[in-house]
Amino acid sequence: MTITLNQGLLDSIQSIAFKELTFKELHLSKLHLLHLLGFLLFVVSSWKQNHYCIMLSNLRKKKANQIKNTDYYIPDGDLFKFISCPHFLMEILIHVSFSMMSYFSNIPLLSLLLFVITNQLISGFLNHRWYKNMVPSYPQERRAVIPFLF
Repeated sequence: MTITLNQGLLDSIQSIAFKELTFKELHLSKLHLLHLLGFLLFVVSSWKQNHYCIMLSNLRKKKANQIKNTDYYIPDGDLFKFISCPHFLMEILIHVSFSMMSYFSNIPLLSLLLFVITNQLISGFLNHRWYKNMVPSYPQERRAVIPFLF
């Protein structure tokens, strides 16, 4: 199988992917509210995602950081009260923040965002369904990834 690309497409890809940035282009006066909100969303979502992953790993650990057993436990607290996979929601928000900082105009970032949303919603749904099937006491009102919706 051979893939051929025309020279114009290759030039476009090269100009986007390998463009040298100068300090003039990175001047602080070019920052806008959407950049700042996107950056703030990125920082908070990344921190919360790490927090939720630590909460999940601590369900199986003793105080000395050793795994106490391989049983499954129901996480509780914070967003775990409302959804099964808050770490998946945070992953989606991290990618939303990237698109925000590009004014939702960067096609590759929007494509990545669409993929991440699809992937995380499907994975969250499958995790949620597994929990409901395997753990009889699992809270029935809890949603998969998006509080009160999905």
